[in-house]
Amino acid sequence: MTICENISELTARLGAYADDCSPLIAPIDAMQRNAADGIVYGLFKVLEEAYVLDEETTDRIPEVDWAALHGMRNILAHAYGEVDMHAILNTIDRDLPVLYNGCIRALSF
Repeated sequence: MTICENISELTARLGAYADDCSPLIAPIDAMQRNAADGIVYGLFKVLEEAYVLDEETTDRIPEVDWAALHGMRNILAHAYGEVDMHAILNTIDRDLPVLYNGCIRALSF
């Protein structure tokens, strides 16, 4: 899968929680915890792919805050137990559309 496909898959999965994200923020059972973990893992996959994009590609997407995305990737990779689901959902909502559109444009050269 490409980074764009992974972003699309993640946002589609998150769509199931679009009206009420509380099960992701404060899961009360194993099913909700698994869903939250899946969303976090999906974001980690996308951020890991963004992390290894070459400089030529990232230079073609100046609207992306690469330092912030790399920082979130490092938090997910090294401090999983301290992940703030509000930050995860904000990253998906605010930053992934910018990354998606930039990657579509930059990777279609």
